[in-house]
Amino acid sequence: MMFSNLVVHKLLSTNHRMHNLYTKFVKSLEICKRFSNKLVNEQGNIPRRGPIPKFSDLEVVALSLTAEAESIDSEN
Repeated sequence: MMFSNLVVHKLLSTNHRMHNLYTKFVKSLEICKRFSNKLVNEQGNIPRRGPIPKFSDLEVVALSLTAEAESIDSEN
């Protein structure tokens, strides 16, 4: 009950661009799919032997491009 009078004066995060990171990722993924139509299989991976990864090659490239465009330096 004593917390109901608290007011936020300054937000902890000043990076307001993060809320549409997923939207930008989806757009980058669509561009990657258009440019790689014959290079990858239907799952979005470069054909190779071994287990199928959970995160496709195209998704990795699209996420990297999106993070680079947004100046996100973290690899985590």
